[in-house]
Order: sequence, then structure tokens, then C-alpha cells
Amino acid sequence: MRDICSKDSVKSKSKKINVFLIILIFMLIYFSHDTVLFGTNNDSNFFLIANVILVSLLLAFLFYVIVREIKINFKIFTIYVFLVIATLVTMFFSYKTDFKYFYIIVLMTLVFFMTQIFTMDEFLISYLIVILFLSVFSLITFLFSKANMDFIYNFPIIISQSGFKFYYLGFANVLQKLEYLSIRNYGIFREPGVYAVFLNLGLIFAKKIKNEKQMILVLVILVFTIISTFSTGGVLVMGGILLTYFIDARFKNKYYFLIPIFIFLLFFILLNKTIFDITFSKLFSWNSSTFARVGSIFLNLQITTRNLFSALFGSGFDFVESFFIDGLSNGYGIVIHNTNTFFKMMSVFGIPYMIIILYGTTRFILKISNKSKLSKVLTVFLVFLIFSNADLIFNSITYFLVLFGLNTDFE
Repeated sequence: MRDICSKDSVKSKSKKINVFLIILIFMLIYFSHDTVLFGTNNDSNFFLIANVILVSLLLAFLFYVIVREIKINFKIFTIYVFLVIATLVTMFFSYKTDFKYFYIIVLMTLVFFMTQIFTMDEFLISYLIVILFLSVFSLITFLFSKANMDFIYNFPIIISQSGFKFYYLGFANVLQKLEYLSIRNYGIFREPGVYAVFLNLGLIFAKKIKNEKQMILVLVILVFTIISTFSTGGVLVMGGILLTYFIDARFKNKYYFLIPIFIFLLFFILLNKTIFDITFSKLFSWNSSTFARVGSIFLNLQITTRNLFSALFGSGFDFVESFFIDGLSNGYGIVIHNTNTFFKMMSVFGIPYMIIILYGTTRFILKISNKSKLSKVLTVFLVFLIFSNADLIFNSITYFLVLFGLNTDFE
């Protein structure tokens, strides 16, 4: 810590709960563009509110860093500057001053300051507390909605850009009856699959919990919430993460009774045709979601390998998004989103940019994983799968993993 912080810094090796950081993590998740209220809301005023809050947080942290004379890690600062410059270079050569580039820079800068002020352990604990709160709340509202509790229908309605209507319950949203989609748990997020991403990251972060009883409780809550999203990728990745717990021998004999519970839940999904179709039908048929996953790999590779310039500096958001839509339309007859975070970063910003992102993310996962090499490799693979299931290029969690991972001064 000596080369990162001055004596005045709030950074310490304490693993105590940091209420201030919990509030910050909650705000970064709640006001992100991956939620229904502040991301896909048909009312653009909410989008503006989220941006104002983000900039205000950045200015507050900048003021704090200057006033308290917080010292920063020069190596991490150099990498951060490179990522910012690379973002600006891509914007310059795309011949368009797009808000998206500035949003990423603001988000990355805020996260950079936070990684220099708070410890990784504080971040992990704070994230788990936030995601557990959202999980419990969404599970309660999810069960109430399935029980046809009429009071839910008295809450305000949010209309998404796709025309879907959600009942806004504060810390969770319930989709109005719409065939099978209304069966799924959205939480506060724009899609159940995106919610599953944050939940599965929580499953991985829970490996740092030392108390086994607390760890089991966290796992049970997160597992039930992931299943309630009925996300194909989310459920499969969840299974892989639970496997790493057994590889690490984190469960003692007295907790093996949980294994039949997970098996029961699995059979419940398999034997219930409606739930099975919602969760696993994508594995046995080609649909819009499958095309998106495949297209996110091959079309992004095609964009990146067009020429040396694209490989080094990227092609920018406009070109990538239009190419992706045209490529899917011409090849498959459908138009959907680019869902792979890392591959999209590669096509937008170039290979060097993506290498840094992958390297930082990999280091983060290795540092929070246990000693088992098999478990570490499997966890890294699962995290790559997690980020292939949703476009999180505009979410703070992506940059937390990278910048904490690149920071060599934590255990």
C-alpha cells in the first residue's frame, strides 16, 4: 500500500464493511445503462439523470483526490492513460464525436480513482452486499408476481424502448404479462440474462467469504435468483461456478445436504416443459439469441481483421454497430445486438485495447480464486463466458475487474 496511498488515504487493509463504498457500488449499478429505468427507458430524461449522477460522482472523487493528496500507483495510472488515449484515438479516426466514448472515459476515470482509494476486499464485500440485497428483493417481488398479488399492479409503469411495460417496484421491476417473458426475474436490469451476469459474478466473489455458513447462505440466495432468471447462459455458468467450489473443497461434509437441493432444482427445470423450454431450448435450436452469440464472435473478428489499422486502433462504434446489423441481416435475416463484451471492445478499440482488458480481468479472477489450478482456469473461462452473454462495455463492473486486476498492490 505504501506506493499507492498517503497516510491520509482512506485505503487500508481492513476487511470491515465500508458503508460509503456500498452506497457507491449500489449507485453505479442502479443508475447504469444496463437497467430498465436508466438504460432502456423510453423516457430519455432518465438517461440524462444517470449521466449527471455519474459526472457528479467523478467530480466529487476528483475533488477528494486533490484535497486529500491521494497518491496513486504510477503503473496503473499509465495503463489507465493508455486506455483513455486509445478511446480518444478511436473516436478521432471514426470522424464522429460520440457521447459513448466520453461516457466510457468518465466511467473508467471514476473506477480508476475508486480502485486507488478502496481495497479489493472492500470492493468484493460491498458488491456482495449490494447484489444480495437486490437478489432478495427481486425474489420476493418475483414470487409475489407469480402468486398474482394484485397490489403489484398499482405500481408505476416503465415503458422500455422495445415497448415492454414493467411495474416499477423501486429495487426490482416486474414485466407485464407477455407470454413466457413475464415468467422470468428481471430484477432492475434490462434483461434477465444481464441480471444473471451480475449474479454469477457475485457467486465468484463469494469465494472470498471465510465463514462457511455465511458462504452457503450467499450461494443459496444467488443460486435461487439465477434460476429465477431462466437465463440459459446464466444457469450453465452457475453450474460451472458451483463445480469450482467442489474442486476447491470449500464444502465440508455437514453441508453436502445442499447437493440434493441443487439436483432437485435441476430436475425441476428439466421435467417442467415450460421452464425447460424457456431455459434450455436455445441449446437445441437456432434463434435470435443463438445468432447473436455466434455473430458476436465471427463478425467482430471479421471487422477487426479487415486491415492493420482496424486491428490496432479499432473501427469505432458507428462502423461496428452498422456492420453487425448488416452482417446479421444479410446472413441470417434477423437484427439483434452485439452481445460479447470483449470481442466488441476488440472491434471497436482494437486488439491492444482488448489484450489489456483481458489481462486485467484474468489477473483479477486469479487473485480471488483459490490455489487449485484447475479451479482457476475453469473460473477464468467461466468469466469469459459471462462477458460473452451481455454487452457490458458501458458498465463499471467491467473496469473494476480490469483495474483492480492490474493493481499489483493487493493480496
